[in-house]
Amino acid sequence: LSEDVFLRLRERSIRVAQLRARNGEPARAPQLSVSDLHVEHPRDGVVESVVLVHSPSRTRAVTIRLEGVNRRWRAQAVSVI
Repeated sequence: LSEDVFLRLRERSIRVAQLRARNGEPARAPQLSVSDLHVEHPRDGVVESVVLVHSPSRTRAVTIRLEGVNRRWRAQAVSVI
């Protein structure tokens, strides 16, 4: 993950954990399934993708942009819509 993406995901995780603790809710593994993967290659070394993630209460789209850096993939952007 890029530093920006990592910091945003970490902040979101902390907020969710604090809310769960305030409400006395235990942490649970989510019941998720993934469908409808779509992948684009806008240029060499770049992959943009979207998937649908289904939970019992709703379906959300998750987008990710990966860029090749030093022979590894790095997430430059992640969005949950």
